[in-house]
Amino acid sequence: MLYRIGTLEGIAKVSFLFPIEITEKLTECITILDDAYGTDRDYLHIGGYALLAQTREDFSAIQDITKNPYEWIIQLHDYLCILYLLGDDFSVVLFLPTAVAPDNIKKHLQGEKL
Repeated sequence: MLYRIGTLEGIAKVSFLFPIEITEKLTECITILDDAYGTDRDYLHIGGYALLAQTREDFSAIQDITKNPYEWIIQLHDYLCILYLLGDDFSVVLFLPTAVAPDNIKKHLQGEKL
């Protein structure tokens, strides 16, 4: 299942589904967005959000986001944390199991030139 998280309250609803490293990084990302754009923002339109994917189907469902270049990738546990910048002030942080990541992302992690 694909989860869209834009507030700290949203993290509490999914934290039991993911490793602690993921929820800690997710909390860090959402806190940065809250500090920059406010806790009462409409996160779908202002300031961005995080997506937590679990399957290849989840990844396929967000192709409109993942077709954009990513800014950075961090490996956490068995997941990847990938920042996509979709505009000047709009970002999406994707948490994706390494096992379902596409080859171009895996090659980036291995240091291969794309």
